[in-house]
Formats: sequence, structure tokens, C-alpha cells
Amino acid sequence: MDTKRLYKFAGLSVLAWSLACSMSIDVDKYHTQSAESASPLMDIKFTASHMTSHMHEDFEIRVLDHTNNVLTKAIYHYVNARDFTLYMKGTLPRTTPPYRLDFWSDHNHDQQYGGVDGPVSEHDHSWRRELTNPLPADVTLVDGVRYEVNFVHDYAFVDIQRDPQGNAITSTASLLPCHLNVAGSAAYVGKMMEFRVHEVATGRLVGLYREGVAARESYQAEIPGIIDELTSYRISAYADADGDSKYSSGDPSWQLDLESNTQGLIADVNVATLATHVLDLDD
Repeated sequence: MDTKRLYKFAGLSVLAWSLACSMSIDVDKYHTQSAESASPLMDIKFTASHMTSHMHEDFEIRVLDHTNNVLTKAIYHYVNARDFTLYMKGTLPRTTPPYRLDFWSDHNHDQQYGGVDGPVSEHDHSWRRELTNPLPADVTLVDGVRYEVNFVHDYAFVDIQRDPQGNAITSTASLLPCHLNVAGSAAYVGKMMEFRVHEVATGRLVGLYREGVAARESYQAEIPGIIDELTSYRISAYADADGDSKYSSGDPSWQLDLESNTQGLIADVNVATLATHVLDLDD
């Protein structure tokens, strides 16, 4: 074969090989970025274990940004399980990290957070996890889309009335309450029921309320300080009919859209009159 033709052929082969490798690398990079940016919102899966000392108490998680603004609240009213999971789908915007979780149990049953001073049996128990690198030992970032917190009860309390720098956090809520008057749940007395509140425009979760055991046909589900006025929200709700402590395909579920007013999101929710709706809750 002609030497010039041989060099030309070899050069084309190298070029083709280089392009193929480059394309392969770019494709892998694309797939990785695609997986991490498929949604502008990230999830939090919070699992607590060994919570025996907080059975039948109210438990709350606050998701905050670095300026101490509350993005989401999850309230578990009347904890009825030693181990439990709260799944907050679509709660963290990717654009404004870092974030943290401040969470507490109403150990003195006064329905308000009162700090961690005094005998351990007489004050509220509260903790903090910062979602920054390096992550705490019990926090994992999964596939770039979900933080998984596996909290085992301990006594390393943190006063969540102060931010990580030690500055006092104002107790005045800048947002309005979500207040749902739940009715029509006679068929689910003794069962867990859960309500999730999403902004319609962004899809972001702003509130989660879990009734550990629905003791009556009617009750109030309230999450303070999560609502903007004159805003559209979507309520997703289900009853844990099969008793597995999560949303399953056989559980009755509902969805409705509501508008907030200058007082917040205040509405009557009669699940007996709502059409059933299959939800996309992941967990």
C-alpha cells in the first residue's frame, strides 16, 4: 500500500477513535447531569428510630435555608410508632443551598417549642442536621436527587431557637397557617392519615401533616407558618388503610386544589365527598 495512503488511513482511524471516545465521554456526562437535573427540586427522606420516649407526642421537622427562612414544615401529630419515616418529595430548590433540618419533639406537651434548658424530662428535645459537605454521618445524598436522613434517637440536643452561628432566630412567623378542617373520615378512625401541601406553580412541597391515629371522624390538621397569601395550592391526602405506615396502591387517596387568602389556607376537607385520586408520592 502507498505510504501516504497508509498514513492517511491511520490518521482517519485515530480521528474516528478520538471522536468516538469523546462522544462516549460526553454522553456519560450528559446522562449524569440529566439524572441530577431532571427536577429543579430535591427530596428529603427522614427516618427516625428508637423514638420510644416520644410516643404520643407531636414531632416537627423544619426545613430552612441559610437565611433561616422556613421552606417546609412536616408535623407528625401523636407519634404512634417507635420507628417512622416522613417523605418530603420535592421540597429543596437546587438553586439556593445550603439547607438544614431543625427537628423537635414536644416532650413537655405544651404545644410550642420552648428550648432545651432544664431537666431532660421537662423540656423539649430538639436536634439539627446541616445538609452541607461533609454531610453528617447519618445523612446520605442519593443519586443527586434525594437526601436520606437516618436519625437514631440520642441526647445530643441543639437549641433550634438559634441558628448554626449562634444567632437568635425570630419566633415571628412571616408566612401564614394552613388550617384544614378534616371531615368524612369515619371509615378511617384508628388509621394514620396524611396531608401534603404543594405550591401549584412550582410543585414544591411546603407542608406535610400526619395524623398518627385518626381518633375521630372529624379533626383539625394545622401547619403554622407555611402559606403565602393569594396563592394556589394542591392538597394530596391519603388514609393508611393497610397499616404499613406509607402510601400504598390500595390506600384511599384524594387531591384537591385550593386558593389561600389573606388569612392563610383555611378550608373544609370532607374526604367522604371527594373523588378518589391516585397520587404520585414515591413513598
